[in-house]
Amino acid sequence: MLDLMRKKAGSWMIKFILGAIIVVFAFWGVGTYNASRLVTVATVDDEVITYEAYRDTYGRLVEEARQRFGGNLDDKLLKAMDLEQLALDQLINDQLLINEAQRLGLAVTDEELARAISAVGAFQNENGFDPNRYRRVLSANRLTPENFERRQRQAMLIGKLRSLVTDPVKVPEVEARQWYDFAYAKAAVAYVRIDPGQFEDTEVADEQVQAYYEAHKEDYRIEARRRARYLVFRPEAFEAQVEVSDEEVAEFYAANPQMFHQEKSVEASHVLIRTAETDSAEAVEAARQRAAEVAQKARQGADFAELARKYSEGPTAANGGYLGRFTRNQMVKPFADQAFSMKAGETSDPVKTRFGWHVIRLDQLHPEVTRPLEEVRDEIRDQIVARKARLLAFEAADSAWDLAYDEGGLEAAAKALNLALAETGMFARTGGPQGDGIEEPGKFARAAFETGVGQISDVQEMRDGYYLIEVMEEAPARVPELAEVAETVRA
Repeated sequence: MLDLMRKKAGSWMIKFILGAIIVVFAFWGVGTYNASRLVTVATVDDEVITYEAYRDTYGRLVEEARQRFGGNLDDKLLKAMDLEQLALDQLINDQLLINEAQRLGLAVTDEELARAISAVGAFQNENGFDPNRYRRVLSANRLTPENFERRQRQAMLIGKLRSLVTDPVKVPEVEARQWYDFAYAKAAVAYVRIDPGQFEDTEVADEQVQAYYEAHKEDYRIEARRRARYLVFRPEAFEAQVEVSDEEVAEFYAANPQMFHQEKSVEASHVLIRTAETDSAEAVEAARQRAAEVAQKARQGADFAELARKYSEGPTAANGGYLGRFTRNQMVKPFADQAFSMKAGETSDPVKTRFGWHVIRLDQLHPEVTRPLEEVRDEIRDQIVARKARLLAFEAADSAWDLAYDEGGLEAAAKALNLALAETGMFARTGGPQGDGIEEPGKFARAAFETGVGQISDVQEMRDGYYLIEVMEEAPARVPELAEVAETVRA
C-alpha cells in the first residue's frame, strides 16, 4: 500500500499545511549543506545519532518554544531552557525506546503505517487520502516518502511501547489529591532586606585588593572572543516574489479545520470549599452548608468576586475566583456538566468534585462556531505568504552557502549575489554581538563558536531569518592583570 501511495503521488502549494501533521519530528528548515550533516553526535547501542537529526530536533524545540512564549521568547530564556541539551537527550531517549521496543518484539506493520498516514488531514482531499498531495507536501519540505515513513514508523513504535507501559496504570484519587495540594500549596515567608549601598563608604586597602584578586583570579577571567561577518536572508525581503492563489487559500482552509473551529466554551468564577478523601460525612456536609451559604449570598446580590476572596479555599481566590475561559474537557466532569448547563449571570448550587464543594458563577458563554472562509481568507493568505517567503529565504541562504563554498568565502559570494556583507565586533559566547542588528545574539554566538576560524557555518535559522556566519578571528580566553580590573575588584 505504501508503494501505491508513492507511485500515485506528484504542486508545492501544499507545503504550508505541513503543520497539521502530528508526528514527533519537525520538517521545516530541513536541508543538506555538506558532509558535516553526517557527523555522529551520539551513539546508542551501536545506533548512530547524526548531526542532521540533532539539528532537526533542536529546530522543532525552538519552534515549539516560539509558539508557547511568542514575543516573550528571547535569547536569555532560550539559554535557560537549554534546548541544545534537551534535543540531544530527546534523541537518545527515543533511540533507547526504539531499541527496547524492538527487543520486546514490538513492530509497526506496513498496513498500520499506511492507515496512520492516510488519516492525516494534510494528505487528504474531499475524497480522502490524496497520493499526489502526499508527495507534494513532503517534497515541498525536502522529505522523501521513504524518510518520512521511516520517521513516522519510529514514532508509532515508540507510541506502542509507551502504551504498553502506561495503559495499565491507574492514578488513585488520593495521589491526584496529593499532587493538587502540593502544586497549589502556599507559604508565608519572613525576610529582611539589606541594602549594600549603606556600606559604600567602607575603605579598602591596596593590600586587600591584591589579596582578594590573587584568591579569586578565575572570577575575572575574560571569555574567548570572536569576530565574524555574515549574510542574513530575511523572509520579508522575499514576500514580493510570493503569489498565492484562491485555490491555495481554499486548500489551506480545508486542510486545517481546527484552526478556524472554536469549540463551545465558557468563562466562569467559583468559590471552593475544600474537602478531603479522609473527611467524615459530617465534615463533608458542613462544607456543603458553607458553600450553600455563599451561593445564597451571591443570589442576594453580594459581589461574587468579594465572596471568592473571602471564602474560597482554591488557588483563584485572590483573583476573585475567576477561572478564565475554558472548554468542557478542561474541567473535571461534575464541574463541567454544571458550568455548561448554566446561563450567563447564574449562580449554581454547591457542586461536589474530588477537590471539594464549588459554587459556580457563569460569567459568559461562547457558542461553538466555525469561522467561514471569507472571514479568514486574508489571515490565511498572510500565513501562506509568510511561510512561502521563509522558504524562499532559506533556499536563497542555501544557494549562497554553496556559492561561498565554491568561491572560497562569504565576501566573494556576497559580491556575486550583490548582497550586503555585515561584520561584527569582537564578542563572547555569552551575550553574543551587541548593537549589530542581530535579533538573537546568543544564538548567533553559539553558532559562531561552533564554527572553526576561517570556516562558514551551516545555514542558521533565527527569528528574523536565515544567517550564514564566517568566523574571521578569535581572541583566546585569559585572566587579566590586576591593573586591568583593580577598580572592579575594589568595588
